[in-house]
Amino acid sequence: AQQPPSVTFLVPNQPGEQPFWTHAIEIMQAAADDLGIDFKVVYSKAGSYNHKKDGLAILNSRPPPDYLLSLYLIEATPHHLKLAEKLGVSTFIFNAGVTAEDREDLGGPRARYRHWIGQMVPHDREAGYLLADTLIAQAKKAGKTDETGKVRLISVGAFGASVDESRDAGLKNRIREHDDARLDKTVLTGWSATIAYDETLEALQEYPQTGAIWCVSDATALGALRAAKASGKTPGRDIFIGGIDWSLDGLKAVAAGEMAVTVGGHILEGAQALILIYDYHHGIDFAEGTGAEMQTAMKAVTAGNAEGYLHRLYELDWRKIDFKRFSKKHNPGLKDYDFSLDALLESESEIIK
Repeated sequence: AQQPPSVTFLVPNQPGEQPFWTHAIEIMQAAADDLGIDFKVVYSKAGSYNHKKDGLAILNSRPPPDYLLSLYLIEATPHHLKLAEKLGVSTFIFNAGVTAEDREDLGGPRARYRHWIGQMVPHDREAGYLLADTLIAQAKKAGKTDETGKVRLISVGAFGASVDESRDAGLKNRIREHDDARLDKTVLTGWSATIAYDETLEALQEYPQTGAIWCVSDATALGALRAAKASGKTPGRDIFIGGIDWSLDGLKAVAAGEMAVTVGGHILEGAQALILIYDYHHGIDFAEGTGAEMQTAMKAVTAGNAEGYLHRLYELDWRKIDFKRFSKKHNPGLKDYDFSLDALLESESEIIK
């Protein structure tokens, strides 16, 4: 029988630093255990320099893993792709994809680098659009518009990854397409809740008319939420704040009526990538069905459905899910991959009753 694949996941932060990753890795571990994948996680300090160094160390280890799983970081990942190609290690990129400018040099998966087998990223532009759309609708419903009938927005962004650029592009598209909102100011936070708090506090003094705050992530949204309260505003009534991630704290804040919305769907990507790698390793190439590049559909969770998502995502024992059900190797009759949260929990309904 064929040896199970060895897969190393290089995370661009320290354990516990980003709740999103803590949870995503838990789900990945459950999937790896079911499929018998030899799965390792290597934590790297933030920043391209550390990511580059740690990725090269993984590839240079003896023996290297069969597969390197990572996010795309601008000054790091191209070096990994180059060395992996030379060593014959397969790479799979997920969560943050190759940037537009780097794509000119690198192409996409399986173009210049044959061993770069796939890329799966959230539909971040759609997420940014959906977030803006939901916030504007809620603010309009509450009558939070200026004398011209427009909702006034502040956006709390980040910098340095293709992710925030795409999310921001989605926000700008939404504002361009309809004449019901105006973006007064964008502040940059580097993904930090603390900086989001400080910057939002200042922006709200400058623009007291703000009816909605669009945030690049749940963590920055929670910082903006604290700032709105400190400014004497009541979130959910006279100001509407939302983020992206479906994080535990984000969903709790939405369920409590404090945050208006959290957009997500990409928390399961790591587990999905492992299933695709597992099948690929056993001679079933996902590229033939879905292509080598995939985008994860994103979905808005508001007060109405937040409890259900909290329960499904955070109170569920992921070890009880049978991840083999999603593998074509284990289910030869499976035509298309379906990794949605609903599909994942369909046959596990007895657990979530």
